[in-house]
Amino acid sequence: MKLDVKTCDCGCGTPITGDRARFAHGHYLGNGRIPAEQYQPRLCGCGCGRVAPIAGATRRGYRKGEYLRFIQGHASRTSLVPPPPVRHGPDNNKWVGDAASYGAIHDYLNYHFPKADACDHCRHRGATDYALIDGRSYTRNRGDYMELCRTCHNRYDKGMWTR
Repeated sequence: MKLDVKTCDCGCGTPITGDRARFAHGHYLGNGRIPAEQYQPRLCGCGCGRVAPIAGATRRGYRKGEYLRFIQGHASRTSLVPPPPVRHGPDNNKWVGDAASYGAIHDYLNYHFPKADACDHCRHRGATDYALIDGRSYTRNRGDYMELCRTCHNRYDKGMWTR
């Protein structure tokens, strides 16, 4: 014996249960006011081409069952004001040049001058650090630094050898 399976009135074909149900969960067509033949999904207002969600409850200008304007998080994609240009280096308002902090200068060196992972003093291969050459100030100039292994760096800092 085959049972009659009731399907969603929006035309999607989703089977539904219940004697009085007309739509599957989330498939309201304006609370049943729009006939299935006239069903036109509303696309997200950001232009992504995806179908906008349907309001599950009445809130902020939407009635339950009506399409929202945007998918959550997509409203910011339609900003009328373009984002400011990204400024790098001296063009950036926060640029301080060689007056940058110790950590900022080391971050700059690590980013712009990849390490060879070989000590400049003993040629040991492995983890290395940039060590400031004695008598020089902290700058972004790679020539002011030596790439030393941890052992040689500690010995150099303690004055056990000089360059």
